[in-house]
Amino acid sequence: MSFEKEKAKFKNELSTLYGQYTESIFYKTDESGAKISAGRFLFSSDKSWDNMKEKIMLKLLRSIVTGIPQNMVWATGGHSAAAGHGNLFNESYSMVLQKYMKPVFEQSGIKFEVRPYGMGATSTGPEIASCIKEVFGNDFDILWWDYGMTTGFKNQFYIEYFLRRAVLNKNNPAFVAYGVKYGKHFLEAEKKGYASFVFDERKWSEVQEKIPDSEGLSETEISKMPVNLRAFKCGKVIENAGLCKEQKYSVDPLADKACNNRLYRVRWHPGWKWHSIFGIFQAFFLVELLSDALLEIKSSIEDPQVMLLNLENKENLLKMEVGNFTPVQALSVPQGFPVDLLYHGENICHTARLPSQIRYKGILTQSGIQGSFLNNSYDEGTSDTDNFLFMSHDNLTLAKMPSMYQSQCTTYLLQIDHPDWFLSNSLGQSSIILPNKAEQTAYGLPELKGFIMICRSWCGNSRCKQYQVEIQSEFVSVWVNGVSANVNLWNGCALLNHSKGYRFPSDSNGLFELKFRVKLEARILRVSSIIIW
Repeated sequence: MSFEKEKAKFKNELSTLYGQYTESIFYKTDESGAKISAGRFLFSSDKSWDNMKEKIMLKLLRSIVTGIPQNMVWATGGHSAAAGHGNLFNESYSMVLQKYMKPVFEQSGIKFEVRPYGMGATSTGPEIASCIKEVFGNDFDILWWDYGMTTGFKNQFYIEYFLRRAVLNKNNPAFVAYGVKYGKHFLEAEKKGYASFVFDERKWSEVQEKIPDSEGLSETEISKMPVNLRAFKCGKVIENAGLCKEQKYSVDPLADKACNNRLYRVRWHPGWKWHSIFGIFQAFFLVELLSDALLEIKSSIEDPQVMLLNLENKENLLKMEVGNFTPVQALSVPQGFPVDLLYHGENICHTARLPSQIRYKGILTQSGIQGSFLNNSYDEGTSDTDNFLFMSHDNLTLAKMPSMYQSQCTTYLLQIDHPDWFLSNSLGQSSIILPNKAEQTAYGLPELKGFIMICRSWCGNSRCKQYQVEIQSEFVSVWVNGVSANVNLWNGCALLNHSKGYRFPSDSNGLFELKFRVKLEARILRVSSIIIW
């Protein structure tokens, strides 16, 4: 089957799901009378469109010239709504995107992969922004940013920090943001040659006006509506009013009770119909870009090898621009901690967070046990919750809280994001040497300067809070290569320092040994990530 046939199949599916409303929801007419799809009008900036089109052309041409299918990776970053909380995991917009786009790209010689790595109760920085390659991988091509609810409009400097760390990725990735305004930092990245989009919420509001109203209709009348629009909008409100609120989340009468009574079905989490339409918007965005890229290659009189060489040269020049950014709104850091290093410096992030590539690829624990978000075959760490306080160990231990995994539902996968952590308690010192050998193999051994940030694990229940001690407490001691460390709290994480400043010397091999000791009996320290620049 050709690309055009897969594209037609995708559009036919829209007609099945949205019926007679398909045209009014997914298309609009511009001033010249031309019909434009939501894949175009919901995503800002002609310049970024051209930049992104060239990225896809590069993939297509490599596939044509080498005969080897290329990889295209879409990584989703965001908070609980991005993770699909409240819904079945396969209902999340990232999985909707994968469902529709995988066959479309495959017909064009590209293997399409979605990494749906949203995490509940997570903002864009500083932890996740500092751990981008370990969480999303070092090979993604598009990064979808959906942290608006947890980052806030006033914290634009976090978004810029995330963007600057993202473009360090080897593939010069595109950046697509949702729930935020198009700031100067997006424009600066675009001028350099990066693709940086913002989802247009004003135009999404216009689309919502085209969605039929279910308020006041009988059950019979609603049942005659297209399946994805039934009880979707009541009055002027999407999902959260009247019957729409009652039918916001899916119910399977044949599934386990735990599946239908799943956690996080709250007002601020969107339901399955919202996730479906957003996944389709994203898919339409890629379909249109892929169409433009294929058309430009087909209509060009230039030899494919020459076109490929020109685009590769352009990509290489773009890589040289990475360190030339001046922050529009710089992070405020304590005096003595180099802010430029945060934006552009090489680092390693030893993170327990899920989902993350460092966990799935067995890099974190050096176990060699690999898996994916669709199974639990990766190294899960210890889950003996009753013995967290009494486990005697010398190494910083990877731990999890099974009660937060929603594993009682066996019919469906509900959740893949978990705030796992590294454990230290009062029974001796817990140590770790970083970067470990697997990290050195995966990411190389960068010339780390010795600036260290430790991020605390989110504590989601009262039992956890009862036994947790914070890293800044007088009852916690930290050493780096034998040097006693002090703690300076910074935006939810801790910057380590000592009597001579923030920089800790490495050992003769360029490594850092961190030791932790909890001095209060029957208490535990929970560390989410250790980041070293």
